[in-house]
Amino acid sequence: MELSGASDILDMAIRKEEEAADLYRWLAENVEHPGMREVFLEFAKQEDAHKEKLLKVQRGETTNFGDVTVETLGISEELIDIQPSRQMTYAEALHYAILNEQAAFDLYMGLAGLASDGPIAEVFLALAMEEARHMRRFELEYKSVV
Repeated sequence: MELSGASDILDMAIRKEEEAADLYRWLAENVEHPGMREVFLEFAKQEDAHKEKLLKVQRGETTNFGDVTVETLGISEELIDIQPSRQMTYAEALHYAILNEQAAFDLYMGLAGLASDGPIAEVFLALAMEEARHMRRFELEYKSVV
């Protein structure tokens, strides 16, 4: 996909947030671990909030993303790609979520590099950090069960 400007970049990021929210709702409906069901629903809400922030940016409104740097555990580097299924175990659902958050982090870091507008680049860097927070949450849980 060719991105011709800030509007195209924001449109793509909004679609990615919608896809992520849908994924977490699907995982919540299909994971058997009750505690994780609530975690996935909370992450779906957070992805919805990311989308709303991006829509505000697209409308030219200001929004506050925070300014926190997050270090992950690097578990995603050791995991192979898997596909979600109704039969996935709790550990597999976490595995999938970690990879999904790593992909979102990489996307936002890449978009920040493409954005010529300073404030837009800052938005994508902030979103990357939020995705890193999600990944760290899943990594900590994954480490405790594997």
